[in-house]
Amino acid sequence: MKKGYISLWRKSIDSMAFANPELWKLWCLCLMKANHKKGWVAIEEQSEPIKIEAGQFITGRYTLHKDYYKRKKKNNKSPYTVWRWLQILEKYENLSIKSYNKYSIITIRNWNMYNNNVQQVSNRCATGEQQVSTNNNDNNDNNTNQCPFQDIVNLFNKVLVGLPSVRILTPERKNNLKARWNTSEKTQSLEWWETYFKSILTSDFLMGKTNKPFSCGFDWIIKKGNFIKIIEGNYNGKT
Repeated sequence: MKKGYISLWRKSIDSMAFANPELWKLWCLCLMKANHKKGWVAIEEQSEPIKIEAGQFITGRYTLHKDYYKRKKKNNKSPYTVWRWLQILEKYENLSIKSYNKYSIITIRNWNMYNNNVQQVSNRCATGEQQVSTNNNDNNDNNTNQCPFQDIVNLFNKVLVGLPSVRILTPERKNNLKARWNTSEKTQSLEWWETYFKSILTSDFLMGKTNKPFSCGFDWIIKKGNFIKIIEGNYNGKT
């Protein structure tokens, strides 16, 4: 499992996992732990080996914690905290978790994106000679869904009527919208954005209904840090 390569996409910089150092480390660990092809894995106290597909790996709360922290330190988080981070990655739809009595199977979503042949190293590595082929940078975003800028703006103006409406789509707004749209497959849906805007509508803080002189606007809610906080429910609830 220590040989081979995985692909990291440039658009990952705009992902919710990248914004959190602990989540990003855990996500990279999961990518590197995943099997590159299907096979069978033997587990203690299991009479038969477990079949694993490409993009999957077997772990548990304490095993994952040991893999995450290679050295014991006083400030290391607990196994329960690391597992909770894994569940956040599942919430972001980076992966899925299927738990059994003695183990859990982790499945990387869209595994082929991270296990393609962006880098091909020949068998001549043994002699120190490598042949590496990479995709042209101009084609990196070919698989990225087009962001429907105006449709998102129309939804914002329709749902959040209590906030200043958006009348102009500036280049900066388009860049922020495109980055948030490409956060994950889940966010590449107008239905998701309608739900996102409706969650803002139910927050007294974001809608300016508290004692604090604040209410959000379109530019504020599509900035990366604020976007993540809203999704994670930091502003949920009424006063």
